[in-house]
Formats: sequence, structure tokens, C-alpha cells
Amino acid sequence: MLVTTTLLWYLSKTTLDDIMLSPIKSIAQITALLGAIGYFAAYIFSSRLPFLEQDLPLDKSYKIHRLLGTLAGSGIILHVSSLIANLLPAKAALTLYLLPSADFAYTVGVLAFYLIILTLLTTLYLKLPYHIWKVVHQITSYSIIFATLHLFFITSDISRYFPLRVWMLGIAFLAVCAWFYKEFLYKANASSHEYAVTKVDTLQEITVITLSAIRRPLALKPGQFAFFKFFNAKSKPSREAHPFTVVASNPSEITIAVKTLGDYTKSIDSLQVGDPVRVAGPHGSFGNEILESDRPGVWIAGGIGITPFFNLISYLNQSGLKKNVSLFYTTTEQDLLFHPRLQEIASQLGYSYHYTCSNKDGRLTPEQTLHDLSESPKSYNFFLCGPGGLLVSTFTALERAGVPSSHIFTEDFDFKALYI
Repeated sequence: MLVTTTLLWYLSKTTLDDIMLSPIKSIAQITALLGAIGYFAAYIFSSRLPFLEQDLPLDKSYKIHRLLGTLAGSGIILHVSSLIANLLPAKAALTLYLLPSADFAYTVGVLAFYLIILTLLTTLYLKLPYHIWKVVHQITSYSIIFATLHLFFITSDISRYFPLRVWMLGIAFLAVCAWFYKEFLYKANASSHEYAVTKVDTLQEITVITLSAIRRPLALKPGQFAFFKFFNAKSKPSREAHPFTVVASNPSEITIAVKTLGDYTKSIDSLQVGDPVRVAGPHGSFGNEILESDRPGVWIAGGIGITPFFNLISYLNQSGLKKNVSLFYTTTEQDLLFHPRLQEIASQLGYSYHYTCSNKDGRLTPEQTLHDLSESPKSYNFFLCGPGGLLVSTFTALERAGVPSSHIFTEDFDFKALYI
């Protein structure tokens, strides 16, 4: 996309001198186009469109969304800065590009610019409470509308060169459609799965919640996650939707496990039997990647990251599907909820099971994992789920050991953009 945009911008020029004789103006033009394309692509990747998730799991699409948004925002800042620099020392430079005016195209551009700045500040630098950040992020998402209007009405290379106009406005239209789908259609349809709390067990730092279907039960595959929004009028836990992997499920009931990590999860144990729950999803292809792999699999889990593996190993135990699995699990002695059952099932299925109690034996290191494998690391597919530090260190060590990145799969919930 970036190459195509750059090429079309170049072709919009009559001669190379148009670029070389006005370098600051040229920088302003190309950074605007590349920044806009990156910003539009970021919205498309974060749309939660079902066909996108088939090839790109939701956690990875949001990492791409964050990266593209950051780079695009930087490009747009450079665009405005270059426009101002090109007019300096004229006093009108600041008012023209930084203040609304009677010119509609410039005004919507200024609004888009400030909303993008606010997005970058609140996402990268300001540590806002989640519920406040969520509202700000929803407001700033309207920058996609203002940016599209700016491109449509502004007098520029886009208005003068038809192929560039079709390309830029076509991508902008797709981005607006993706934004509309996520903000309105997805929320209206995806959250229509209705459940009620039937059991709540708090075991040290983990709360296990069982839910019974009231309307439109989820059609879940092993290892998938969904977004859960709890409603409790008495204790009033946050009504924000958060993602949790399903530990166990059947057509009428699902079970999730929540580790106490922040204000939201601390309020979960106040739920009561009968409390209504709205569920959106399901999401995730992590389980499919494991079940469809015909290579020996190494599963590496840290803390609550064991939940998709627990769901998968239970499924394998019940279905009789044969897999060559080596499971490495590390957690604290306060989170031993899954360990006994994992040990039992692994023994029944003949899986290699390695458990590390981190506050007694130290953290599980990538070197330990590689040392305990019976074959060369290149012979396996690796599946990782857990804290960011564990994922990064293990991924790096595996690549150094010669494991292709195409044989390393991760599930990561550490991304703020997962919201409804």
C-alpha cells in the first residue's frame, strides 16, 4: 500500500523538478498521503471483520493497528509541521493549519489532526483509567470521518490526479466502512449472546465463573476467547467488556477463569448467581492452529495464559484426537488451580508435562524449555500464551535456536484496544 501510494504520488507530478525544487512542500505531501494510508489501514485491521480474523488473529491485528496508528500519526504530525515550515516566516502559517476557518476542507483537516494527536497522547503517553481511555478512544475514532472529508474536498495532488484520487478515497471508504461496522453493527450483533452467572468460585487469586446460556449460546471452538460484560446492580462491578479465554464449554454452559490483576478483575468476585452477562464473540484461531498442526507441538504457558491450553487438552482428552504434545507451565503457588488436572490428563494422554512453581523454583526460562526437548527445536511447532516478558524472551530464544517464526504461534491479551 505504501509503495503504491508513493508511486501514484510520483506519477501525479509533471516532472521530477516539481519534487526537487520544493523539498519541504514535497515532504508535506508524501507524509500526508502515507500517514493517511497508514491511518486508514489501522482502522481496517481493528475492525473485527470475520474474514480478516480467519487469517489474522485479533490480538495480532490490534498490534498491527497500534503500530500503524503510531507511524501514521507521526507522519501526519510531520505533514502539518512541513506545511507550516513551508510558509514561514509568514504569520498566517500557524492560523491556517492549526485553527478552524471558513474553509471546510482545512477545518475538517484541523479537527482530524487534533483528534489524532489526542489518540497518540492517550494511547502512548498518558496513563488514563481504562473507562476514561475507552471514552476518549471512541471520540477520537471520529477522526476517520474528518480525515476522509479532508481528502475529498482539499485541492491537492489527489484532486488533480484521478488514479491517486481513486486509490486514496477507495482506501478511505473501506476504512470508514470498517469503522462503522465495528462501532455500530458489531456491537449490536456480537453482544446479543445472553448468559447468566450460575456459579462463582474464588480460589486464591483466580475466580472461576460458570455461565448458563439464556439467548443465542456461543458456538465455541477449543481455545477461543470472547468478550464478557457483567451486570450487577448491587456491587456494581465495571460494565466494560473484557476478553477471557473459555476454560470449558458445552452448548448451554461456559466457564471462564479470571486472575486478579487490576480494579476490574478485583470486582469480579463480587458477582452473584443470576447476574446477567452479555458475551461478544467468539474470537481467536489459536486452537485451530494447534489442532490443525501435524507437527509435534510445544505448549508454553505462564500464569493465567494456561487457560486456552487447559481447554484444548480437555478437548483432546474427550475427543480421542492424537497429538504429540510437550506442555511447559509456570505459575506461582497461589495459582495452582489447573496444575493437578493438567498433570492427570497429560499422564493419561502420554504427554510430556513440565511444571515450574515460579516463586519456589524460579521463572521458566527459554533455555530450560529447549533443554528438555527430545528432538531439535526445528522439529516442533511452538505455541505460547502468558505474560509479555515470557512471550518476548521465549520467541527471541526460539529464533536464535533456528526455529522459523512461521513455526511460533502466540496468544496475547496485553492490548488496550480490545474493547466494546
